[in-house]
Amino acid sequence: MTNPVQGVSQIVQNITTEGLIRVTPSGQTEPQLADTWVLSPDGRALTVTLKPHLKFSDGSPIDAAIVAKTLPALVSDFLGPRLAAGLLAKPIDGNSIELDLPYPSRFWVESLEVPIRKPGASTSIGPFARDPASATRLIATDDYYLGRSIIDQIEYKPFPSVRAAWAELLRNNVDMLYEVGPDALDSLESSTTVTVFTFLRPYQYNVSFNTSAGPLRAAVVRQALNYAIDRNQLVRVALNGHGVASTGPFRSSVAPTDAFTYDPQRAAKLLNGQKIRFTCLLLTDAVYERIALEIKRQLAAIGVEMDLKSLPPDELFAAERAHNYEAFLHETLVGQSMVRLYLVWHSKGPANVVGRGTATVDEALDRVRRAVSNEEYGTAVAGVQSAFWQDPPAILLAWSERARAVSRRFVVPMTEPGDPILTLRQWKPRNDDHVASRN
Repeated sequence: MTNPVQGVSQIVQNITTEGLIRVTPSGQTEPQLADTWVLSPDGRALTVTLKPHLKFSDGSPIDAAIVAKTLPALVSDFLGPRLAAGLLAKPIDGNSIELDLPYPSRFWVESLEVPIRKPGASTSIGPFARDPASATRLIATDDYYLGRSIIDQIEYKPFPSVRAAWAELLRNNVDMLYEVGPDALDSLESSTTVTVFTFLRPYQYNVSFNTSAGPLRAAVVRQALNYAIDRNQLVRVALNGHGVASTGPFRSSVAPTDAFTYDPQRAAKLLNGQKIRFTCLLLTDAVYERIALEIKRQLAAIGVEMDLKSLPPDELFAAERAHNYEAFLHETLVGQSMVRLYLVWHSKGPANVVGRGTATVDEALDRVRRAVSNEEYGTAVAGVQSAFWQDPPAILLAWSERARAVSRRFVVPMTEPGDPILTLRQWKPRNDDHVASRN
């Protein structure tokens, strides 16, 4: 992957931390440490009941008192002080917590996905914990509430490139390649000793606009640029077919009514002869460069000139944070929940440090945040899609596909498509009758 150190950090977090709930790829909430949760009819109280007999990796209990003590600060870190101000939590009994909510919102339920931590300690909750005797080893948690892992320990190592890691995997020197990018995916899928599990990530490629100045200030221009892009063609050409074209700011199996379809004639009509030229910043990276070149080619077909400027990560991030850009191409972690979408795309969202967004999108996201009933919530979510269409803060391009490559020496149980890391606790050495099965 582009940043091997970041990849190591991600896998460690994925298997050593858990929240009270988990948000599934379809946007549904399901239990993790919590057994049940109930939002009061007025939306001002949230009662959470923990699963019984929970323990941290050091063997100490996870009870209502500890969760109530730490949860407000964890939620504040996630939502930001502006949204979380006034949140209070208290234990009702040994296993239940009541949250006193400063305002009604479904965001409070979605925020329960924040990883629970023990005050003043680095203990884990997931099926694995860091080995205090090694900086590169994880060990199985004996008291994990779903049962101890079949795998006793995991050694992890960053590689400078996917190719170098792939070579070690094929030599049977490693058992899993954590992240396979689109450039290496086709080659690995032909291997007879490796099983490749592909899945869509909650990351979305997009070209974000500076809407406060310059040629992209007008909403009609940004609409035109969206209509000019053939997203399916971009996935085929730039991502080698490993992705799904975006129809809006969140994933859906059904294309919404307000969706940017490929319509270059409509794009040219919206521009009405205007000569648009702007510069797009991007990382110096082969995948980003392919995406940018395909966008440049498609925009040229309607007379728009997009100049490209590749930068190393530090320089690109500095330009973004200083709002010193007209547009930039990147991959945004949107997540599967509306609260994460809010944090990324609202102009005051704590995950939005680069200045993207529009007033129309802000208003739509605020309506989602305030919605409590199912009817209000459904209407507000549909309004977010419309806002991205009416006053687009970006060209939303595609959801990225990634893969894990696992040696066939292991049986990898997969009850549904997704990330095999979620079942790592259940992996076991294969016998003659079983092999890891593909997604």
